[in-house]
Amino acid sequence: MTRIVYDFGQLSSTPAQTFWDIGSKTDPNYDDFGYKFTVPDYQNFNLAITNVVGDVALDLYRYDINGNINYLGTSDSSNNHDESFNVFSQPETNETNQYLAVVRNHKTTDSTFNFYASATRHDQPSNLLPIESNLGTVDQTHPVSMQVRGGLGDSGTAVVYSFHLNQTSNLNLFLEQGNPAVVGAGDCDVIIGQDINHDRIIRDSNVTKDTDPNSEVLARSQNVGNANETITKTLPAGDYFVEVYQFSGNTDPTLHLSVS
Repeated sequence: MTRIVYDFGQLSSTPAQTFWDIGSKTDPNYDDFGYKFTVPDYQNFNLAITNVVGDVALDLYRYDINGNINYLGTSDSSNNHDESFNVFSQPETNETNQYLAVVRNHKTTDSTFNFYASATRHDQPSNLLPIESNLGTVDQTHPVSMQVRGGLGDSGTAVVYSFHLNQTSNLNLFLEQGNPAVVGAGDCDVIIGQDINHDRIIRDSNVTKDTDPNSEVLARSQNVGNANETITKTLPAGDYFVEVYQFSGNTDPTLHLSVS
């Protein structure tokens, strides 16, 4: 096995993207793919693997000042589900701001995938759209109430959910952050949007469609501190996403979605 490494340079808010066919893991000439990149200090970096045919995993490493790579973690969803990382990059002793993402094939047949990488401000949402959980159809008989997977913190700054409305509905979102009286508790915010052109990238993720017609963000809640977040929006039938993202600290929020 050999590793083919591509250098993306310094990431920015404009996503770097590529499409690859990765060989069977039983092929003696099998290659895995590495993507080297740097991140500006105190920004988030966002990685996403989407449109998988087959089954791949995504490993993340960080380079130290001696050029060695240190393992940070793996995203390994089952079958052809999306893979992702959303991480806050800050200076660490003996570490650089250079990372390596490695894609591995789980299958004995070839797999194909799209890979995306971007950097965004620490207090802003990721602009990539891996679907980490599909909530299905939300209607009056199927509301959603669930703890945000894994919570939010510097090693996991955002979680994306997809859902469907089968008719025009008044959507009610309530993001429960925990006890708002806890001093020093973290703060997370939330957006609802629609991937109009199906490119798995959120156009103009820092603003809403009300202020910029090109934005794919339909509504946002970003209350001060760790107060709970709420959104009420009338939406036509269609497919939508919710992104819950870290503003500061560590949070363990609960997401509620209902329609009326």
